[in-house]
Amino acid sequence: MELKDIIKNYKEVAAYLEDGQAAGLLDIFESASDNQEYLLPFIGQFSAGKSKLINNILDREILPTKITESTAFLTYIVYSESDCATIKYTDGEERSIPFDQIKELYQNNLQGSKPIAALYVGINCAILKSGLKIVDTPGLNTLITEHVKITEELLYSSLYVVYVLGSSPQQTDIEIIKHLANLNIRMAFVRNKADLINTDEEDFATTIGKDKDSIKQALQCDDVRFFVMNNDSATKNETQWRECRERFVNFIKDKIASDVATIYQESILSRLQQKKDKFCQELSQREVIIRHSANLSLDELSDKQRKIQLSIDNLNNTIEKNKKNLAQKCENRGEIIESRIKSAANNEADNFDSEVNKLPKSGNYIQTVSDFSQSQLPQSFGNIGKIVSEEIAKLSQETASNLKDDVAKILEDMSSIKVEINCDFDLSTLEKVNEDYSLMEGELMSKIEDYENLKKINAADIEEL
Repeated sequence: MELKDIIKNYKEVAAYLEDGQAAGLLDIFESASDNQEYLLPFIGQFSAGKSKLINNILDREILPTKITESTAFLTYIVYSESDCATIKYTDGEERSIPFDQIKELYQNNLQGSKPIAALYVGINCAILKSGLKIVDTPGLNTLITEHVKITEELLYSSLYVVYVLGSSPQQTDIEIIKHLANLNIRMAFVRNKADLINTDEEDFATTIGKDKDSIKQALQCDDVRFFVMNNDSATKNETQWRECRERFVNFIKDKIASDVATIYQESILSRLQQKKDKFCQELSQREVIIRHSANLSLDELSDKQRKIQLSIDNLNNTIEKNKKNLAQKCENRGEIIESRIKSAANNEADNFDSEVNKLPKSGNYIQTVSDFSQSQLPQSFGNIGKIVSEEIAKLSQETASNLKDDVAKILEDMSSIKVEINCDFDLSTLEKVNEDYSLMEGELMSKIEDYENLKKINAADIEEL
């Protein structure tokens, strides 16, 4: 069966299960397969040296290496007979730029132009001729949420990922690597900036060995594609580093670029297997529900629907009642707080006057009083604030306790009228009754959620008071 047919079958199951997240992922797989987009993203933390690494393996100084965290964007490097470059803006507009302007794309995105979504670079490079597209990405530890989002979306349509380490793996790296492994994404690892390893503290081989072991432990796997690179222009052509570069380039040529279509299909099938396991579990659960509910009659199902509607009505009444009670409690508690604050303020004022009268009248009396005020007033205000906090805490605890008891009672009542799918009548009737039930059950659960959220609303109202 063709990959597109397999994806189509999976999409039908996702639609039946109403799994929007899976459907979106399958759309990405389908689009990438149709467009023959074989992406190889280079990802890692900000400043790990991804752009320099790509320049090194392509043996050309193409990409800017001074991109700041706030202006980073995706850069796609594709095969072209002649050098070319195109900017795609966030509003969808595209514009060709001279090839020599690529390295100017940092700080203000080229003369302060519109925000850039991506840069497409075409070069005549044998490693890309098979359809492989290398992608330079923003740092995964960037503070810009949108950059993290577009990088994560890119991963789903990638056939392989090169994870670039700018130093020994940090905890953030380990967490990202584990996340990628859970997505069933194949990875190769590059320990970048290896020339900066301090051999006075530890010999080179030991440091690299520890770095590789950290990756193995994170993946719980001994078969790890791990490469060491130095991209410094002054030393990268030394024999040791030139050989390291050749090993990595040959890996991309032989293991990825040589047959991108097959490798991509294997990658997608591996990820689909993960979805298959999840789908099978959910379908089995539905089968159990259907078999269990097959003995229910239409009258029994309708009766349970009526009970649900009654619960919805009762819940609405309970919510309104609690809202009124909450408003009244807030008003009453407000009066109590106001009274206690006035009393506490008077007491603090009296205590302050009493203490001031005890101060020695000799010397700089005004300065003495001023110093005393600065030390005493914060404590006085703190005492008053403590009173307010105590009253608010009391009201919050009382209200939360009442709401918790009410919600528990409602959920207990609901457990006795759980409605499942009934197959003991024609399909059109089943679909109509099931649709009505789903709407009613959804409304009920929404009401329960609103009811539980009163605790949050309560806190906000009290703070306003």
